[in-house]
Amino acid sequence: MEVKGIVTIGLEHIHPHPDNPRKDLGDLTELAESIKKNGIMQNLTVIPKEGEPGEYITIIGHRRSAAAKLAGVTEAPCRVVEGMTDKEQMSTMLEENMQRNDLTIWEQAQGFQMMLDLGETEDTIAEKTGFSKKTIRHRLNIAKLDSKTLMEKERQDGYQLSLTDLYELEKIKDVKTRDKISYFGGNNRQVDKTTRVKARVKALALREIMISRDKFFIMGHKIADIDSFGAAIGIYCAARQLGKKAQIVIDGVNTTLRPLKECFTSENGYPDDMFIPSQLAIDELDSHTALIVVDTNRPSYTECPTLLNRARTIVVFDHHRQCEDVIKNTVLSYTEPYASSTCEMIAEVLQYFDEDIKLSAQEADAIYAGILIDTNNFVSKTGVRTFEAAAYLRRCGAEVTRVRKMLRNDMSAYKARAEAVRHAEVYRNMFAISVCPADNIESPTVACAQAANELLNIIGIKASFVLTEYHEQIYVSARSIDEINVQLIMERLGGGGHMNSAGAQLTDCTLDEAKRTIENTLDEMIKEGDIK
Repeated sequence: MEVKGIVTIGLEHIHPHPDNPRKDLGDLTELAESIKKNGIMQNLTVIPKEGEPGEYITIIGHRRSAAAKLAGVTEAPCRVVEGMTDKEQMSTMLEENMQRNDLTIWEQAQGFQMMLDLGETEDTIAEKTGFSKKTIRHRLNIAKLDSKTLMEKERQDGYQLSLTDLYELEKIKDVKTRDKISYFGGNNRQVDKTTRVKARVKALALREIMISRDKFFIMGHKIADIDSFGAAIGIYCAARQLGKKAQIVIDGVNTTLRPLKECFTSENGYPDDMFIPSQLAIDELDSHTALIVVDTNRPSYTECPTLLNRARTIVVFDHHRQCEDVIKNTVLSYTEPYASSTCEMIAEVLQYFDEDIKLSAQEADAIYAGILIDTNNFVSKTGVRTFEAAAYLRRCGAEVTRVRKMLRNDMSAYKARAEAVRHAEVYRNMFAISVCPADNIESPTVACAQAANELLNIIGIKASFVLTEYHEQIYVSARSIDEINVQLIMERLGGGGHMNSAGAQLTDCTLDEAKRTIENTLDEMIKEGDIK
């Protein structure tokens, strides 16, 4: 990094940074009047725009630049810095923004979290921003709150939580109680983020971690599905780009996943030990090996909790909302409930991880398949960024027809799904409840989820619940379109998920008892006003 000194530059040649964490510059009227009267009193900090000589990108001074243009000023004094890395740019902008006194508590919390993700500590953040470590610690705790729907509610109603309110919310350890407050009954949608700043920060942080480690284990959740598998493949590609050894921890695959996994063989240029059973991973784990968990943030849901407990360096990528039971002691955690799938998140991260990264057709297929399945063919939880991620994967070689062929069911699974739809019962005139037979089916949980999706096609059905017995447990797949938050319903049963797609696992009960438990839960939530 080299400082070239102070020069005067025409404002038409100075552009805002595309990844400036502060998107809302606020009211510029007063600042514009001051600049009109006194001129620009403080230099802007800019960097040369790559590939465009004479053009510059703002690092510090976005409000001054915008206000100066509003005041009719044509040029500004600028400190020109060359050779700034992407990480240095983000770090500098975050530090500068944290000094602003008009930031909301939420903005401060997110800013501190980004600084932490870039490798700062509480001590260095305090030194650079002037905030006390106690305040920083409070803000970092607030950043962990699932705030997206709350913030949307605040914008709609013009209601602003006080700092005291936020601290009290932070203290509530029972996630269900806290979510009743933060979600206002849980009937609001997650906010689809249009900015990719966070994805870029996380990508840079992941790259730094991967550079500092020799080897990586990548692990999803138990009974791996296509989203967890595709996300694992994406992380594998990132490690390979840096010349690092990576292995995917998986103990077995079902019929749905097998066609995808069979694409990654030695005949296609992949190492024989690309996939590794959990016990072998435990035996080979050492202090130089990092564990990257995808598609779950709950320790008990991972493929191998023992491996998780023994790993010293842990990274988490997930699109499920955090509950009280969450993986702790992570060096990097990226959980975004707005995302359709973990595969969507990984597709974004890969684009910022390395501009020269290359995906093979089968790798792009695997990640694309994860998005396809979790959105039910782009029907649910689909935002602008979902399609942009899918477009990126198509450019990398993903083929829609090829993926569709790999995701087809066998006849026994198709018949089981049809039986579940055929024997469905309607409860309270708006809930469909059914049982999916598990006999002669390798993956009854997959058929169970598919049947739940099918039941939503019936007029008048607001939510569907399909149960199946598997490995001495009752698995429940819950689905809705937009009127019922099945995530809150499943959380009452010890599960979780998303507003329109969730699940739970019940033990020590029969299928009939599980059905009655669901019906009783629905009755209670209707009585309490959580379901209307």
